[in-house]
Amino acid sequence: MQFEPEALLASIELLMAAEPRYCYLTHFGRIAASAHHAGSLRRQVLDYVRLVEGIDITDPHAQAALTEALTTYTLEGLHAAGSTLPATTLRALLALDMDLSAQGLVHWMHHR
Repeated sequence: MQFEPEALLASIELLMAAEPRYCYLTHFGRIAASAHHAGSLRRQVLDYVRLVEGIDITDPHAQAALTEALTTYTLEGLHAAGSTLPATTLRALLALDMDLSAQGLVHWMHHR
């Protein structure tokens, strides 16, 4: 797992300082570059750190607990952004990504 929050936050600042018109997100395509999107990404990085720091990573169920926390966080964000898909559908669509993210974040905490 490569997760370096400080480096990621610095990269966001560096990219936005270049005043790009667009950003190309891996697997998701082009979006308009904006202070709003940059701020949202910064908040998400910091929130992921907060969520993993709130989990006891020595607990054998840490990954499952973090998966649930990340899923809840993401569902709240999707609904706030206007998603009308049912939570059960979103959970099914996000399950693998949330589990992989939780696995990586627990690994990061063990090795930071």
